[in-house]
Amino acid sequence: MNRIILRTVLAICREYRLVVGVILVVGITQSFVGMYSLVFFQRLLDGLPAARQFADLLPALAGYIGLTALNHGLIYAEGYPTSILNTGAAQWVRLRAMRKVSHIDFLAYEDVGTGNLIQTIENGAEAARNILTGFYLNLVRGIVPSILFSLLFIGYYDRTLFLVIVAGYGILYALTYYLMNFLRREMEKMLSSKQDFSNFSVRAFMELVVFRINGRYKAEFERVRQISDEIVRARAKVYLLQELFATGFAFLVFLIEAGVIVQQVGKILDGASTVGTLVALVSFIRIVLWPITTFSAAYMGYKTDAVTYRRFHEFDCLPDDPGLLRGSQHAPQHAPQHAPQHAPQRGCDVTVREGTIELRDVSFTYQEHAVLSHFNLKIEGGKTTAFVGESGGGKSTLMRLILYLLKPQGGCVLVDGRNLAEVNLESYYREVAYIPQEPPVFDGTLRENLAF
Repeated sequence: MNRIILRTVLAICREYRLVVGVILVVGITQSFVGMYSLVFFQRLLDGLPAARQFADLLPALAGYIGLTALNHGLIYAEGYPTSILNTGAAQWVRLRAMRKVSHIDFLAYEDVGTGNLIQTIENGAEAARNILTGFYLNLVRGIVPSILFSLLFIGYYDRTLFLVIVAGYGILYALTYYLMNFLRREMEKMLSSKQDFSNFSVRAFMELVVFRINGRYKAEFERVRQISDEIVRARAKVYLLQELFATGFAFLVFLIEAGVIVQQVGKILDGASTVGTLVALVSFIRIVLWPITTFSAAYMGYKTDAVTYRRFHEFDCLPDDPGLLRGSQHAPQHAPQHAPQHAPQRGCDVTVREGTIELRDVSFTYQEHAVLSHFNLKIEGGKTTAFVGESGGGKSTLMRLILYLLKPQGGCVLVDGRNLAEVNLESYYREVAYIPQEPPVFDGTLRENLAF
């Protein structure tokens, strides 16, 4: 799954490569500038006792003010491209989903369900955005540079402290790794419960008549309430674990800071260090340890979003209608890992002239129920034909077979003598008009709906 997510991240980065480049350059520069300003602040503090006039402090003061102003300017400059990438990453996934729906197999589409599909797409879009900007970009542009630059400056002031912090990082990483794995398992349980809650509640919202007439609301409410209680308990458990880690980590940082202060005070009294160096070291220690907390939160978010995006990927890997993929122009971009490695052979275009439709020895089974068995029908072109029958008799199935949304398991469907299994369905659909039993009314004017 991590490879799939990484491929998605790289695909979005290629789409917005200029924006990503600007964010990385500006963000890494901002990290360095912000820390380098502390060096000038240290020089300013150390220069105060020996300064006789304001001009003696001017170089250090100007450097500190200038770098601080530049730091804030870079933070502001980074906001615009970050906003573009945040929105663009989510839109990239939504557009990919629309491309997928345009050629998905009809039975696979119906099995997913419209409500579940919309939720899967929206959640997948948000997850992809969070994974890209909240984890990978945050890691490359913020966390890693902060660690490297702060360690560099700490080593500049005190090499022994540098080695101690590097060793401490290894211990903290091990502890964080085991804690994050435990939290991930708890989050996966909570997400599974949230998915169940959403599925059951959505169907109760969408099928008011069915639930009300059949008296199902009371039982459904109890079922959803139990799932809701599980979500609340799981979230509280995750919160306690996160707070335990945050509190323990804050106490650890305090101990390190206290140790450095004691060490530096001793050096200052011996004339081996300065107050400015003490202030700079404490500041750099807070910066170098801050990424641990940030990474823990980002990693936890990544694992949560990875579970969410996995559901979107499962939708993205659903089978396609081969009749819509006959030809390279219909092949989906960025094909999923488990998609067929070869495209179907290009089908011939079809032009309807007489309009004769024939179902020859057609059989179709849905969910182990034989809807049609060795069925034969011929409809002459230029005539009006109506299918009349009881509910569940196969009228809708018959129409979907004629439209070749459904594929017969036996026999064939012919239009003007041409087998629809061998044609490019996009050319066929250009010859067909379809109005469903309950025509949808889209957002827009009456004219726009009629034109559609």
